[in-house]
Amino acid sequence: MQTTALSVTYSRPLPWGAYGSITALHDYTGTTGNGLFLGLSIPFGDGATLSASSNRSGNSSYQTVQAGRPAVERGDLGWRVSRETGDLDRDDLALSYKSPYGLVSGETERTGASTDWRAGAQGAVTLLGGHLFASNTIDDAFALVDTDGLANVTVRQENRDLGRTDRNGLLFVDQLRAFEDNHLSIEPGDVPLDVELGTDQLHLTPGDRSAVRAHFAVHRSHSATLHLRDVSEQPLPVGATATLQGSGEQALVGYDGEVFFQQVAAHDQVRVQAPGRPACSATFDYHAEPGRIPDIGPLTCH
Repeated sequence: MQTTALSVTYSRPLPWGAYGSITALHDYTGTTGNGLFLGLSIPFGDGATLSASSNRSGNSSYQTVQAGRPAVERGDLGWRVSRETGDLDRDDLALSYKSPYGLVSGETERTGASTDWRAGAQGAVTLLGGHLFASNTIDDAFALVDTDGLANVTVRQENRDLGRTDRNGLLFVDQLRAFEDNHLSIEPGDVPLDVELGTDQLHLTPGDRSAVRAHFAVHRSHSATLHLRDVSEQPLPVGATATLQGSGEQALVGYDGEVFFQQVAAHDQVRVQAPGRPACSATFDYHAEPGRIPDIGPLTCH
C-alpha cells in the first residue's frame, strides 16, 4: 500500500526550560487519515522530565502523560511511569540501573485486563590483556587502567570517579572518546607510603573502537627513618650530614636524631659528620614493611 502524506511541525522552547511542539499531518490518499499531534515536556529534579502529548489520527485518538529519568552514568537509577488513555488504556512502569558491569532493567505494562512483565540486560564482555571484563555496551574507544598491581586505587575520568582497581591493579574503562583527549587520573592518597608514582594523570587519544593501556607506573621505594644516637645515648645534633654507604644518598639529621632515606640497602651503613665532632657510623639491617615506611633504631653511632 502506498501512502502520500504531508506533515508540518512547529516547535519552540518555553519558559522554565519547557519545550513544546505541534505537528499536523495530511494524508492525500485517505488511507490513514489526517492527524494532529501536540506535545509538551518539562524538566524537573535531577535529569527527570515530565511530558504530556495528545494525538489524533483518523478516527483514533489518545493522550499520554509520562515522567521519567534515564540511567546515563554508572550508578544511575533510571525510571519511567506513564499513563495512556483513549481508544485503548495503558499503564507502564519501568526501572533500570546502570552498574559498572552493564545495564539491567525491568518493566511492567497493563493494557486493559492484560498485564505483561519484561526484564532485560545489556552490556559487553571483553578479553583484554589476558583478563575478562564485563562492562556496559561499548560504542566507542575503551581502556585498561594498570597500576602495576596496586589494588583498591580510585580511578577518575575527567574528575569523575569510575571505580577502584581490582586485586590485580586493573580497572576496565568502557567509555573513551575516539580521536579526542581523554583525561584519566588516580588518587595519590590511595597509594601506599612505600610506593612512588611516576605520574597520577594521563592524557590518552585512542582510535575509533580501539583499546589503549592507561599505565600508571609505580616504583616501590626502600625508604626508612633512622633514629641516631651518640655513644652517650643522646640524639645526634640537628643539621648533621648523614650519608648511606650503599647508595651514597645524603640527608640532614632532624630533631631527635631522625633522618629519612629513600633508598636503603638490605644491609647498610650510615656515616654522620657534625660540625665540631668526629665522624661516626652505624650499621643496620633493612626489612621492607609493605604499606608503610619502617622506623629503624635507635642506632648508636660509633
